Amino acid sequence: MFKALALLMLTSVPAWGQEGDYEDQEFEPQQEDVADEAPPAQAFAPAEADGRFERVMQKNAYKMEPSAAANFDQGLVNGNLDGTVAGVAPEVVVPLAQWESTRKAIEALRAARIKPAGPAVVLGAADYHGVQREGALALTVRLDVTLGAPGRWKTVPVIGDDVVLVGATRNGKPIPVTVMDGYHVWTTREVGEARIELEVLVPARGPRGSLEFELSVSRTPVTTFSCRFPAVGLEPRIDGAVTESVRTQSGSTELTATLPPTTHIRLVGFKDLGDAESRETKVYAETSTLLSIAQAHADVFSVVRYTILYGRTKTFAVALPPGVTVVAADGEGAFRWVVEHGEGGQDVLRGETAFPIRGAYEISLRLKRELRGSPIEFDAPVPRALGVEREHGWLAIEVPGRLRLEDKAREEVIAVDVRQLPVEMVTSAVTPILRAYRFHAAKARVALEVSRLPEKEPASAAIDHIRAHTVVSAEGQALTELSITLKNRLRPALLMTLPAGTTIRSTTLDGQPTKPTKNDKGEVMLPLRRSAGGERPEPFTLQVVLETEMPALGWVGAPNLSLPAVDLPVSSFAWSVEVPGRNLYSRLTGDVAAERFAGEGRWHRPVMRTGRLGQDEDGDRTGNTETGAQAPQGGEGNGAMPVRMKVPDSGGVKLEYGRYWLPEGQPVTVSFSYLRRSLVAPVSALAAGLIFALALYATRLARLRTTWRHGEGARAIGLGAAAIAVGVAVSKLSGGTLVVLAIVAGVAVALAPPRAALERLSGWWTTLPERWRGRTRAEGPRAWWHIPSKVVLGGMIAMASMTAFGAIVGFIALLARPW
Repeated sequence: MFKALALLMLTSVPAWGQEGDYEDQEFEPQQEDVADEAPPAQAFAPAEADGRFERVMQKNAYKMEPSAAANFDQGLVNGNLDGTVAGVAPEVVVPLAQWESTRKAIEALRAARIKPAGPAVVLGAADYHGVQREGALALTVRLDVTLGAPGRWKTVPVIGDDVVLVGATRNGKPIPVTVMDGYHVWTTREVGEARIELEVLVPARGPRGSLEFELSVSRTPVTTFSCRFPAVGLEPRIDGAVTESVRTQSGSTELTATLPPTTHIRLVGFKDLGDAESRETKVYAETSTLLSIAQAHADVFSVVRYTILYGRTKTFAVALPPGVTVVAADGEGAFRWVVEHGEGGQDVLRGETAFPIRGAYEISLRLKRELRGSPIEFDAPVPRALGVEREHGWLAIEVPGRLRLEDKAREEVIAVDVRQLPVEMVTSAVTPILRAYRFHAAKARVALEVSRLPEKEPASAAIDHIRAHTVVSAEGQALTELSITLKNRLRPALLMTLPAGTTIRSTTLDGQPTKPTKNDKGEVMLPLRRSAGGERPEPFTLQVVLETEMPALGWVGAPNLSLPAVDLPVSSFAWSVEVPGRNLYSRLTGDVAAERFAGEGRWHRPVMRTGRLGQDEDGDRTGNTETGAQAPQGGEGNGAMPVRMKVPDSGGVKLEYGRYWLPEGQPVTVSFSYLRRSLVAPVSALAAGLIFALALYATRLARLRTTWRHGEGARAIGLGAAAIAVGVAVSKLSGGTLVVLAIVAGVAVALAPPRAALERLSGWWTTLPERWRGRTRAEGPRAWWHIPSKVVLGGMIAMASMTAFGAIVGFIALLARPW
């Protein structure tokens, strides 16, 4: 907070004459004539005024250079709309219509981004006219402005901050004005033409008897100046005027001049009017207060800037808000202060300098107010300057703590955008400013309510990702290797809850064997170490080998697999399950659908992703851990033997499952279904044959019947068509031979109903002996090929019978012992 106070002091730009008034003087109490001698006038630097004006106007500049346009084109190709080059994007194949629409959208975006934009702020004519009063010029300024860049914030410099700004209006309505780079500026999003009218006071400068006036102005193409002095015989002039005329009229002197484009006006060459000792000092004040609300107290950093006209002063009074304690008060010129307790609980800080101050002065305050209870309501503690002609100020509120801030009531204040605050207030804030206000009345009040948000101790460890690789055997054993990558600051161990039937066989920490233990609740405690890297901890890897008992894989089934739950949340999780290759498998399914990595966006660094799960920022491969074969060792009880193990690679089918953000204490369970590959061909062939038979039979029934009930024929035809379609789909799972045999069998069954076919087969079998005895034998000698043909035909029938018998026996054996 002291740093914020120092920034408020150092970034404050003093107004005119401050440095020459008291910075070069020394405090000598024995000299009584210090107040009688006027300090030397500070030399005005036109080049400095030009630089400040250019800095303010450059805030409105917007232009894309050709190199930036090229980078913008490359950024569009690589997916960065801010125009930065982010590396080479991967190749993507898209439909031609989609590519054409995207190309047109990119061209339109590029044309909008690199189209030369007109100036956001154009200053027109400026007119300064007024009258000379005792010790000051009272001027009325009219400034014409043209505002462009719709939707953007513009910063319009209206006049330098070395004058006292009494009022500012735009087309007759008040506008908020702040200070930036030595200028009073108007921050707005309006567009179009506007006329700004200002009421300002310019203090007199120079030694007594020979006065001069200087002020910083906005550079405009046309500048006119006119002023009336209530005396005759004067010879005022303006430095650098293009045309100038002085005339005497009605007991006064009038000066009219036309000026070139300039950022400062200097009026010199006439005598002091009136007695300086008899004039009353006029003091104006501006207060900038930054309220920082923490858990148990509120810190108030306030800077009170005084503008002193017509004379000098060495005493300053500031009214303190109730309930605050003054931590520090500082000002130049040997500033001394004391807090006086007034009536009604109103405390006043009264300060005094060693010598009278003229021109400008500022006091920096740091106050503190205790906050007890939740919620608590209080008025924003804002110090107020006493004994001044006019005061306006700014209030900004930040909340570094875990608090919720609400604005309950406001009186005589206006809520403004944070960008309208003085620059030094924004740069001095530790956290983003939540509320900003502007006030012009002495009774300004902002009622606040602050309540504490619930607190939760942040976790001292975090798991970046878990990679699991499981090998499942046909006999019902699963061996899993867990690779846990995490960061740790204070935790001594990672708690793991094992599912039923699971045993830890091996644990290693960054490749070194470790021995886990169990607590009273039966949870496994895996030892951890602290991450290296200090403020940016580096991750390390914990590997655990698990063995799980599960039912053997038969010819069909749907088993479940579970992994242990850990007491830390997991950012990303990937599980690879390797199963025997003799089955057909479905995908892995869990309580949450598998999530696939789509991509990532970054501001600067290009995306570096390779493989299924990609590659992290440091280039570490995030795929599956390489595995090798090693005999499982260790035992049950309160831990496992510190033996390094790896899961063997079975070379089977790999099933993948991945997700993001696994809550702490939640186990992961997946399931899959399978079917033995050897069952696919006979089952599909049988199904195909039955379906074809049903289809052909329905078609035959629909063709032969002559009298149908209503809709029966249509149902038969529809049934046949559907059966044919399903039969074709099922037949694709079996071989070509089985499909042909199934179709032949289906046609035979369809042409001959099953009952008639059985009767014919029974009749053929019972009459076979009679037909054999009564067969007609051929007379005469037989051909030579008769016997060989009989042998070949008998061999073929024998081979077909043996093949069919072996297939039937194998199928029965498969059903009896599926594994």
